[in-house]
Formats: sequence, structure tokens, C-alpha cells
Amino acid sequence: MPEIEQGLKWWIKYVVVPLFGGGGLVAILVVLLTSYLANKKASPVEHPTIRQTNDSAAVQASPVPTALSPPVKQKKTSTFTTRARPNGHNQTREHSTLSVNHEVPTAPEGRTNRTVNQCAPTRPSDSESFSVGENYDPSGKMGDTGDVVVSAAADVFTFTYDVQGHGPQEWDLKYAIIGPAKFAGVMFLNPPNNWGEKAGWDLRRFRRDVTWEARCCPGECNATDAGKCSINAEFFIGGVTWIWDEKNRLKVPPTCPDTMSRKAKKVVLSEEWQRFPMPLANLDESAFASVVGGFGWTIDWSSNGIQLNRERTAPVQPRTLRFQLRNVFYEK
Repeated sequence: MPEIEQGLKWWIKYVVVPLFGGGGLVAILVVLLTSYLANKKASPVEHPTIRQTNDSAAVQASPVPTALSPPVKQKKTSTFTTRARPNGHNQTREHSTLSVNHEVPTAPEGRTNRTVNQCAPTRPSDSESFSVGENYDPSGKMGDTGDVVVSAAADVFTFTYDVQGHGPQEWDLKYAIIGPAKFAGVMFLNPPNNWGEKAGWDLRRFRRDVTWEARCCPGECNATDAGKCSINAEFFIGGVTWIWDEKNRLKVPPTCPDTMSRKAKKVVLSEEWQRFPMPLANLDESAFASVVGGFGWTIDWSSNGIQLNRERTAPVQPRTLRFQLRNVFYEK
């Protein structure tokens, strides 16, 4: 502004006065010019984006940040929603501000959500012993399942293992090795085929030992059978702590896993009935809280002199291994 004022004074002094002369005209021009410059100095200058106002609403709506307001940073945010499915599985999806959806893998097929009632174990009546044959079912086939036949008469279970290598194979290497599992077995479960989808029995009052009687059969296990036989077998309890996720071919924990870790005993069966004990008194009480796998057995090829053929599809010499089982009890 000082430069403009000096310029006007120069024009009046050296241009207007010499051309029009002095006197009243010059005085009038000087007064008008002075008044104009005075009003120009007093007028406020408008900011191109901020307008001075006493209206508080206008101040709050100003897009220009003030010294008291922190800088605003934009960032990508994500929210998660869960959709319930009719089959009990939940599907979770991530929704971002960029409209990109990321699907989280759902629970494997056949799995259900844990519920209190579903995993509450059943408590047996108070007695001196707990019968496996009366409270569990021999439905859990393992290994070369197509080779095993189960039958029962009165209090005796008969298991026939026709060693052929027939599937389907159910074992922990079923997706890694093609061919026979080279063993077979049966687990007593309750209810039938319960591999941990439901709870087991609460056997905390029966912690001394588990006992059973078994013998092998040289023929059809009837009164006219004669001859000698020998079978190397392994008997065990517990260990139902995983199931197959068939879709992803992975081992995953079941809904209600066994509280009893696997405890086993290897024996040699003969044609005579033998009684076998397995001490349990050294186990913690919590191991008996929900026993899913009440009792089981396995017979493998190598322990019984059975060899795999060159094609790795069947045994060199098929055999039939048959034995009987009775009086399986957990004792106080």
C-alpha cells in the first residue's frame, strides 16, 4: 500500500498540477485521494478460504484445521461379520473400505460347535466294576477296515481279521501311503461310531485297573475246534484325540476329545482263555473324566509274520486271524 500512495502523490505533483495548475481543483483532488486511501487502510482483507465471522457454526464447518485440532489421518478399516449356516458351521467374512472380501476358512465338514450338554460325560451307577461290553459298542474299525468282521454272542465278542489289505484304510497315514495299512483293529465306542463328537463315560470311580480275557481260535471258535494258534496283539484304552478332516486331508481335534491318553499292552494270545490286567492307579483322576475310547485292540502284519507283496497291494500269503474277547471291566 505505501507504494500505491507514493505513486499517486507523484502523479498529482508532477502531472496533474503542471497540466491543470494549482488552486481549488488540486485541493479537491488531494482531499478525495486522502479520503480514499484512509478507507482502504481500514477495510479488512478477506482470506481466500477463511472468512471472519461471529457465527460459531460457520467456524466449526471450516475445512481448514485449527491449531487445537489434531491432524486427521485416513486409514483402511475392516469389520468382521459372522453368518450362521443351517449345518451348524459359521462363516466369517472381512469387509474393508476398499470393498475387498477375505473369506476365513470354515470348520471342516462333519464338525459341530462345542456345547455344554454335548460334552458332558455320562456317570455310571455305583458298583464295584464297570463293564465295557455293556456300555460301549465295538464299532470303531481301524486300519484295513474291509478285512475285519465283528460278531457277538452272549458275553463273548468274536473278531475275525481276514488279512487281505482291503480298504477303506483308516489310519494316520491314509493320505501319505497308498495301499494296505498292514494292520487292523476295533475300538469300543459309545454311542456307536463316536470318535469324539460326543462325550464319553465318567470313569473316575474306576481307576484301579482294566482287565479282560481273550483267546485265539485255530478255526471257527466253536466247541469242535482243535489245534494250536498264536496271535500277537495289542490292547489299549483311550487316545481318541483326533479325527480326519476329509475335505482338507488334515487331522483335527474332535468336538469332545478323549481325556484318557492312549495306554496299551502287548500280549500273545493262545487257544486257552487268559486274563490280562492293565494297572491304572498311577494315572491322574482327570484322565478318567470323559473316556471316549473305552477299550480297543490292533493286530499288525509284522508282529505276526505277514509280508507285503512286491506290488505293495496285498500280503504275500493271506491269513485269517480270529480271536475272542470277554469280561472287559474297569475296577475300583
